[in-house]
Amino acid sequence: MKRYNNKKRKFLACIITAILAGSLSGCKTSGQEKTPVSDTKGQNGLQLQYSVEKYKDQMVQDRVALTEYQSSYKEEAASIRKTEYPNVHFENCEFIDLPQVDELEMLVGKERGMSVQESWDTITNWLEEIGKPDAIDMKHDVRVVTMQFETDDTKEPPYMYPGFYEHMSELESGNGALVNCNQCHMQIAGNGIYSMSDGKITEYLGLKTKSIGDALGAHMEDVVEAGTLSQFNGRKYELTDGKLSVQKGAQLVKDYFLAGTPFACKEGISVDIPWVQVCRLKKDVYAYDYMVRRVYRGVPFVYMDHGSYRYDGNYTIGGDSKHAYVIDHAGVTAYHGYNEAEKLIPLVADRKIISVKQMAEILEKGLAPHVDIHVTSVGLAYLPVVFDSNYEERMIFPCWQLTGDSQTKGRHIGVFVDAFTGEIYYFT
Repeated sequence: MKRYNNKKRKFLACIITAILAGSLSGCKTSGQEKTPVSDTKGQNGLQLQYSVEKYKDQMVQDRVALTEYQSSYKEEAASIRKTEYPNVHFENCEFIDLPQVDELEMLVGKERGMSVQESWDTITNWLEEIGKPDAIDMKHDVRVVTMQFETDDTKEPPYMYPGFYEHMSELESGNGALVNCNQCHMQIAGNGIYSMSDGKITEYLGLKTKSIGDALGAHMEDVVEAGTLSQFNGRKYELTDGKLSVQKGAQLVKDYFLAGTPFACKEGISVDIPWVQVCRLKKDVYAYDYMVRRVYRGVPFVYMDHGSYRYDGNYTIGGDSKHAYVIDHAGVTAYHGYNEAEKLIPLVADRKIISVKQMAEILEKGLAPHVDIHVTSVGLAYLPVVFDSNYEERMIFPCWQLTGDSQTKGRHIGVFVDAFTGEIYYFT
């Protein structure tokens, strides 16, 4: 099974976009014209465009208490499978167990920000950690992707970008620091390290190319098996230094990101691995490609792979997207994607949610007539949404997440129903 080859080339351009416009979850295209969102002053002294008060006013009144719903959820799910709805079909749907929580929150995600010194120190310390303190000339090889200074298009990447060291006293922040050579790669965004490679994959394959390809998964396109962790059931594959179980590799990945890149996870944040791919490096030598997402107080974030998405509204969905690569027992050798250090600021907390039966009824009335979905799974998740391309303001809603296929368009479709308000978001 082959992954589409142009995905990594497209994502190379998106890494630069992520540095300049905030952390995105991939290349996306949106649908209709944008419409303004009313200004409001949010809680905690935040100045937000999104109206928190309007959101509160839209919360459905007859919601169910989370603690009480635990006992009736499965029974209600079984009933929904037998019920016919005009354009949403649940007969073969898996209803994921409810998380053991007594409340959910609506939040806003804010960039942490990197100081100039933090970025410099992060690169210096990382080079020591990977055993390559002299692999680069810090004063020459560290560049910065920024709109503050012009690029020199006569030079090859990364030297087309201005030098970090020579502009240290002038830089407004450390966001955008970049190292990209054969021995290693690192890209820093507003929440910390966005992508990195310690160069092992490039070295093992004997390549003369820059190791950004390791971080983008350019050498992971020969996928031999894929699935959830439980589906691998303890199986081991031969990596570059011997056999390692998929589960053990997953634990190495979790430990790596929980320790921080470079900042430790905030209270309430853990990481989860919803999908794994086993990729062939050489003959009978393999590598693991883990997709990683955040879990906030027991509830996972929506995760989305890099690709093209279409939204029919004034919003962009921005689920967690991170690929981490393991080729030996040392753990993560390269990765790219979101960073766990994003600030999550609660704006609304409530112990009641709309039930799955209410959710199905909302979809029956609220989806466009041409939408026809065969749902494969339903579960609670946190959904980041950006309105009107305002990437500095990522609203995060507790939602019922439905995944499935659109029979009318023959495409994968994701539908999200806000668990407080019943607002519908979806992409194809």
